Amino acid sequence: METDNNILDNLELRSESINEVFSQPPNKLVIWGNAFILIILFLILIFSYFVKIPEYVNSNIIIESNNYIWSGESPRDGKVDKILVRDSQYVKKNQIILILKSDFDSLPQSNLNKVNNKNEIHHVVQDKNIIKSAYEGNIYFLKPIRNIYEVTKDDKIFYVISQKKEDHIFGTISLKSSEVGKVTLGQKVVIKLEKYPHEVYGTIEGKVEMISKFPNSKDLFYVSVSFPTSDLQTSFHKKVNVNLNLNLRGIAQIEVSKDRLIDKIFKY
Repeated sequence: METDNNILDNLELRSESINEVFSQPPNKLVIWGNAFILIILFLILIFSYFVKIPEYVNSNIIIESNNYIWSGESPRDGKVDKILVRDSQYVKKNQIILILKSDFDSLPQSNLNKVNNKNEIHHVVQDKNIIKSAYEGNIYFLKPIRNIYEVTKDDKIFYVISQKKEDHIFGTISLKSSEVGKVTLGQKVVIKLEKYPHEVYGTIEGKVEMISKFPNSKDLFYVSVSFPTSDLQTSFHKKVNVNLNLNLRGIAQIEVSKDRLIDKIFKY
């Protein structure tokens, strides 16, 4: 009996101690701690309301110019006799660019040096040994002229870029049907170029200008990207020459939406 009474006395003492703890007002440190936590949560909610998180559709992109680009190829294997123009020089249509050595080399070199008229050169050297420009424009050799000693048949030796008065730069993206539905006209496109690392050169920015209504044979939809000017400039204020790089490739990020952070928090 005494043991039972002792147990009851202990329970009553504990109950009184617990009631005493709960009946006492909370410590000021606890109050301020709870208030601080509530303030932090409130600030996070406000911050998440104003911060917007973009969603992107990523794809490969090819950037091109509407300037006509023609490649000069060698008609046969052979050694180079003379190169008559400088790199980046403006050339005319049918202007002779390069002369290959042939069996006709019995002709003294001094005679060729005295020739200034392209019609005279045409008579002196056979047609198969002459490489001309099919268009007028600026010529760009694929390697330094001093290193061009011999060529192989169908080798690309140079490019001639026919400049137009109204140059137009555009990009082309191919998207799957599951991706193209998110894309609309005017959306921002951020591009990282392969030949211009974005860590060093930055990125270039364009916008969606056209979306094809029907897929191609590979079930892909074309998206055309336009740029503010024909002189492409990166976010680091460095110029990019599309003509010199021909088909410039990169990774495009189309910004398809920009939801508030708070919406994403409550969504998930």
